[in-house]
Amino acid sequence: MGIILALLFIVCLHPVNGQNIAICAFIGAIPHLSTYSAWLSCPSFANNNISDACYRTLQECEVRELHIVGPEHFGTVPTEIGLFVNLTVFELANTNIHGSIPTEIGLLHQLEKFDLNTGPASGTIPTQLGLLTKLVRLNLGTSQYSGTIPSEIETLVNLTELYLDRNNLSGTVPTQLGKLSKLKNGTFYNNMLSGTLPSSVGGLAHISVLSFGFNRLIGTIPTQLGKLVTLSSLTLEYNILGGTIPTELAQLKNLTQLILESNNLTGTIPSFNNLTYLQNV
Repeated sequence: MGIILALLFIVCLHPVNGQNIAICAFIGAIPHLSTYSAWLSCPSFANNNISDACYRTLQECEVRELHIVGPEHFGTVPTEIGLFVNLTVFELANTNIHGSIPTEIGLLHQLEKFDLNTGPASGTIPTQLGLLTKLVRLNLGTSQYSGTIPSEIETLVNLTELYLDRNNLSGTVPTQLGKLSKLKNGTFYNNMLSGTLPSSVGGLAHISVLSFGFNRLIGTIPTQLGKLVTLSSLTLEYNILGGTIPTELAQLKNLTQLILESNNLTGTIPSFNNLTYLQNV
């Protein structure tokens, strides 16, 4: 089987920078790839029937991008992932890979994009992610991660996309979130986050989408949200927020969606007549 798979690998793989062995109907495990290490940099194993991602066979290659996509992939992310020190993109999407993120992920200092949004994935979010200061995209959505959002997130100052939605995260929203001034999309909906929404969110100077719906947030809506002039979508529905709707929200001239339903809000609704792009309220 290994020989056959190796032959199939050669047929489907071409010596270019973005190697794609997707849709080749592979089965079994990935063979050792030392023969191809001189030019293998961006392997993709999407839409095959590979039972073992077999990271060990890739250690001899200077892999910069690793894409494993599709429900036919299963197993866990091994600690050996920490050996891929040149990795800039690591994608595990819509797979049946389960278990937690190994702490060795913190050794991938060149990583810029990390997607591990796979249903069976669980455990806590490792604090070692805070060592990945080059990250621009972190997607851990639609999984079963639990525990708190680590405060070490404050070091990820280059993040533009942060997706933690549809998990089992609890605890409070860290005030350090406000230090991610480059963040454009931040989704935290469908978790069990509690406490107040910190006023530090006013530091998200380039935010476009901010979603905390379907949590257990209490307190009032921070007036500092009115500073986020780039905000186009703000969703805080199905929480336990009280007090009045801040009039400062009327300053968000780029707002197209504002959803505050199913809270304990009181008072009158401010005039949003000047929000000409607002469509969903």
